[in-house]
Amino acid sequence: MLPNVNPDAISYDQAHAGVTVHIPGSPQMRCDDVIVFYWGLHKSVSSLYQDATENSVVRVLCITYHFLPHAQYGLVDLHYQVQRCGIVIGTSPVLRVMVNYAPPTTPKQRQRKRSVNRRLKES
Repeated sequence: MLPNVNPDAISYDQAHAGVTVHIPGSPQMRCDDVIVFYWGLHKSVSSLYQDATENSVVRVLCITYHFLPHAQYGLVDLHYQVQRCGIVIGTSPVLRVMVNYAPPTTPKQRQRKRSVNRRLKES
């Protein structure tokens, strides 16, 4: 579901640059089925435009925290539902990912941290 990303350690930079999500197909998926994907509190809805086959990818999403109304850090649950005519016909297992909140530091911030640490050691 998450190619090229370690679900146990999604970095701040990755979350803001964009995490690619692949939703696998199934022979039970039909044209006009609706896929509802959940990334924590965020929900994305899309329709299938053709029947799915086994070993296919029916949706590729790029989730970037720059555009999410609810940027969540720490443990975040991901899953999706497949709906047909408003009825849920399938749900994926929940994948729990760890999104780390550690924004990159500037050289000035690193220098300030060093000087504070030195003062604390001298005390």
